[in-house]
Amino acid sequence: MAKMMIDFPPGTQFEFDQPTVLTVIECVYRSDQSGRALYKVHDSNVGLVYALKVFLIGDGQSIESIRREVVALNRQIQHPDRLPRVRSIQLADRLAFVLMDWMDGVPLDAVTKGTPAVSREDAVLRLGFAAELCRTVGYLHQTRTLHRDLKPQNVLARDARNQRAGVSVLDLGLSVQKRGPVEEGTMGYAAPEQTGQRNLNLGPQTDVFGVGQVLCFLLLGEPLTLYPDDSMRKWSVDVTDLLRTRLHSAVPEPVAALIGRCLALVPEQRPADARALQRFVEASTRK
Repeated sequence: MAKMMIDFPPGTQFEFDQPTVLTVIECVYRSDQSGRALYKVHDSNVGLVYALKVFLIGDGQSIESIRREVVALNRQIQHPDRLPRVRSIQLADRLAFVLMDWMDGVPLDAVTKGTPAVSREDAVLRLGFAAELCRTVGYLHQTRTLHRDLKPQNVLARDARNQRAGVSVLDLGLSVQKRGPVEEGTMGYAAPEQTGQRNLNLGPQTDVFGVGQVLCFLLLGEPLTLYPDDSMRKWSVDVTDLLRTRLHSAVPEPVAALIGRCLALVPEQRPADARALQRFVEASTRK
């Protein structure tokens, strides 16, 4: 019997006829208001676990445009240990299914259990997680990509007791979508320009606001609820002063002003991007 030769030249295309069957393990979150959900799923063909983002396709947005954004995003991500790559996209009716790498770790809301930082050790650990979050989001910002839905449930501590192990970020679903006419993000963590202030442009400072609210969650146990004043250029309260009355004395004093800058109503008044914010967070723990 002649020996079979395996030789496929560049450009050869393969079509696999074995369908992929995904089994839902758990629902990570679901929002009927925004028409988005994230599931942990199992692929029995290869025995791996993935994250499956499902969302409604908005008006004027095609699956082709989403695919182009996904290809661009995958090319940019050089840190697969911190940011998931997209593996496939499917379209059914008006729903898009985006299959991404599942990132292992402990969500920040499970790390802190919604409790405030009440000791110096707690504060330093949680600020360390915030600095690592800035580092991870900074990798996105270096490639001019925005996350647009940062919240404790989307941020995973790789080691709940060691901030230096780094953090991963889940759910890049909004990163591959065009800005639509409706509000986006998650209530409590979405920046003003994602909700009521639609006249403001999205940018890296949009994610900086999200990081600021995650910082509030880490240190206070919850994000701040803020309302604009009549000028629509600033909040009705001084955020820094509010934080100084609510943060435990174990939290380094400069942190209140830092979060206040992150949560500025106008994007231009916030730190420029996540990498700039990282330097401020790290410096705050040294003072």
